[in-house]
Amino acid sequence: MQTEFYYLSIICIFISLIKILIDESPFSKTLSYCMRIVSVLYLAGAVLFPRLSGYEPSRLRIFSSADFVLIDGAVLMFGAILYILSMLIEEGFKLQKELDEVL
Repeated sequence: MQTEFYYLSIICIFISLIKILIDESPFSKTLSYCMRIVSVLYLAGAVLFPRLSGYEPSRLRIFSSADFVLIDGAVLMFGAILYILSMLIEEGFKLQKELDEVL
C-alpha cells in the first residue's frame, strides 16, 4: 500500500514538472493543484498508514500508547509543509497573472 502511495505521488509530481516545461513559467495552477493533491495524500497517509498491519511508524508519533499510533507525525509534518508550499505557489501564480495583465 505504501509503495502505491509513493508511485501515485511521484506520478502527480511528474505531471506537474512536465506542465512547467510546457508553460515555461515557474508558477502555474497545475503545479499548485498537483502539490495540493500530494499534500492531501500525505496528510491522509499520516492517519491511514498507522492502521495498516506491518507499518512501522516514525519516532515522531502523535497520540500513541503501546502498539496504537493515531497519527504518524513525520508524514503529517511533510504533508503540512507541502500544503503550505502549494498555497505559496498559488499566490505566486496569482501575482504573476496580475503582473502579466498589467504589462
